[in-house]
Formats: sequence, structure tokens, C-alpha cells
Amino acid sequence: MRLIRSKDSKALKELSPFLIMGWQMVLTIVLCGFLGWWLDKQFNTKPWLLIGFLFFGVVAAMVSFLRTAMNANKKKNNYKL
Repeated sequence: MRLIRSKDSKALKELSPFLIMGWQMVLTIVLCGFLGWWLDKQFNTKPWLLIGFLFFGVVAAMVSFLRTAMNANKKKNNYKL
């Protein structure tokens, strides 16, 4: 029983960055979109800042995704050695 729990916790620890990745991507894009919308409202520049910040949010989310995937790949390769 104890052996099973240790294997499960190890697997969960390895998967944890990927489990939160979807929420992280959505929140990044939504928060950047909200910031762009709010700035458009303040400076009366509709819709340019919204579009710019949404684009920035998508790029930032993809960079974060790729970094997480690359770090997981490095850990996997180092673990085999």
C-alpha cells in the first residue's frame, strides 16, 4: 500500500506543471485582454490596445507553455542518465 502511494505521488509531482498549464494559459490571455479593454476605455483607443494586449497574452502563454515542456524534457533526459 505504501509503495503504491509513493508511485502515485511521484507521478503526480511529475505531472503537476502540465495540470495547471491550461488554466495558466487561459488566465494569461484573459487578464491581458481585460487590461487592453480597460486601457482602451481610459484612452478612447478602441479596439487597438485590446487587440495588442490579446496578441501579447497569446504569445506570453505560448512561451510559458514551451518553457514548461522544454524543462520537462530536460528533466526526463537527465533522469535517464
